[in-house]
Amino acid sequence: MMLAAEEAARAAFYGLLARLFYAPPDTALLEALAGAGGLDADEGSLADAWQGVVQAAAVADSETEREA
Repeated sequence: MMLAAEEAARAAFYGLLARLFYAPPDTALLEALAGAGGLDADEGSLADAWQGVVQAAAVADSETEREA
């Protein structure tokens, strides 16, 4: 069964949240987030929040995040 694009994106967000609740982000996750594409501007505040996540991941250090 193919998920609609919105449902797949929602599942990916929930997966990311679960991963971040489980453990601090490692270098691989931070690099993946930093390289993630943006959302359409039509998404409004969600697109703004996602851009903030991408920007924060780009400057974060996994060792610093692990200690926090």
